[in-house]
Amino acid sequence: MVVHPGSGNASGTMVQALLFRYDGFANRFEEQGSRPGIVHRLDKETSGIIIVARHAAAHEMLAAQFRDRGVRKRYLAIVQGVLPAREGRIDNRIARDPHDRKRFTCVAAGGRTAVSRYRVLRSVVVGKSAYSLVLLAPRTGRTHQLRVHMKFLGTPILGDPVYGRHDPRFPDARLMLHARSLTIRLPGEGEPRTFVSPMPTRFLDVLQELQNFSPSTGL
Repeated sequence: MVVHPGSGNASGTMVQALLFRYDGFANRFEEQGSRPGIVHRLDKETSGIIIVARHAAAHEMLAAQFRDRGVRKRYLAIVQGVLPAREGRIDNRIARDPHDRKRFTCVAAGGRTAVSRYRVLRSVVVGKSAYSLVLLAPRTGRTHQLRVHMKFLGTPILGDPVYGRHDPRFPDARLMLHARSLTIRLPGEGEPRTFVSPMPTRFLDVLQELQNFSPSTGL
């Protein structure tokens, strides 16, 4: 689901679902225009946790935590290949791809700083191909950041229609990126809370197929 209306996505968005669900919702966010209540976004192909404010004061309080990097986000991804280490940190700069304005790429200069950490949970080699289940923790919130960083390491996310590569074993795979958890302090509460979204069926299906290929890996 697209988060808010934009080019090529005039209907069926999360904002429109909120407007339908809550009477007078847009009136509480007069300065936000077409994005009432939206604190952050997920790419439409990414599943998982997202938080929305229901009034302006809550929005400012939640958005400030994102601006100050006080929010802890964790993602799960199934990537093509094996990462260079079991754990690692990517700290570079991301800018729009000069050859395709819809894409982003890592650059030596310019752009904006982008920092992500990763931890490999499991890996499996199937014939000439390899796959890894990875836990990702972005420290910054750049557009397509995790997708660009995985491509930068040579392990694009399986099913990524923009940064991935065709996989004959999973030709119909959708983007294997899932916002697993979000830790944030809610209005009126002193301590942060963690919200968790279960691993989606599309992940379980891919992992099950890989286990069938190589049951000894424990994947």
